[in-house]
Amino acid sequence: MLAVHKQKRGKAAGPDGIHMEAFIYGGQRLKLYLSILFNLFLLHGYVPDVFCQSIIIPLVKYKSGDLSDVNNYRAIALVNSVSKILETLLLWGGAVA
Repeated sequence: MLAVHKQKRGKAAGPDGIHMEAFIYGGQRLKLYLSILFNLFLLHGYVPDVFCQSIIIPLVKYKSGDLSDVNNYRAIALVNSVSKILETLLLWGGAVA
């Protein structure tokens, strides 16, 4: 599944605690199970709430700036690795080998 190999390595894990490397190096059987899972999501028109959870982390833009200024921060969202893969597939229209 090309959508798995397009993901970035070395990033923080999301709320599920699973790093993307587990899926990248997980082998063909894991990719088959992901494919079955995603097809069931489409078949039933349902995605569990756990796939929509994220952790918002504030990051300082300028370390030499005013750390008490709220405008000196940007937010990043840590999402589940499986959600990232599903989002990639949906973004590409599912036409991925």
